[in-house]
Amino acid sequence: MDRQFLLQEANKLVSSGLRKSAIDLLNEYLELYPTDPFVVSALGRIYLLEKKPDQAIKYLQLSLSLRNDKVFSVNNEVTNSFYNLDKDDLNYIEISAIEN
Repeated sequence: MDRQFLLQEANKLVSSGLRKSAIDLLNEYLELYPTDPFVVSALGRIYLLEKKPDQAIKYLQLSLSLRNDKVFSVNNEVTNSFYNLDKDDLNYIEISAIEN
């Protein structure tokens, strides 16, 4: 399955309130491609929406780690703008997890 299509489908599921289905879809993809930082990041963001900060942090940190290990060039504007995280995002998530 193409990453762009996968992320669009996951986005549709989340928008429809089917977050568990989106998580399942992303996890299936990650079984085949466990080092895809964009899909790992998307999974972390869904866990944020699910108010599961520990799971969110796990996947968001992994996403940052995977991005530091490799150089990715992605032409998909949606992927670049929505699924990219920086260290400020991660710090905010960690603070939120501690407060909850």
